[in-house]
Amino acid sequence: MSKALVTLTVNDYRPELCKYTIPNLEGYADKVRAKFIRITDRKFPEWHPAYEKMQVFEIAKDYDFTVFVDADIMFH
Repeated sequence: MSKALVTLTVNDYRPELCKYTIPNLEGYADKVRAKFIRITDRKFPEWHPAYEKMQVFEIAKDYDFTVFVDADIMFH
């Protein structure tokens, strides 16, 4: 079964926070044997940056199980 853990960090989102959360999310993806995907490029620049989460729809087509987690989340 193919799995993906996806997060979004466009427009250099909160680098002071992401320096902690991104490695944590990468570690969790490794633990559950999922590919970690970090969306950094904008495909919908005319809309609010939150709409970039819609990119997950296309990413999910390549995986059996896809989870989106906000970049300001950490797993414990």
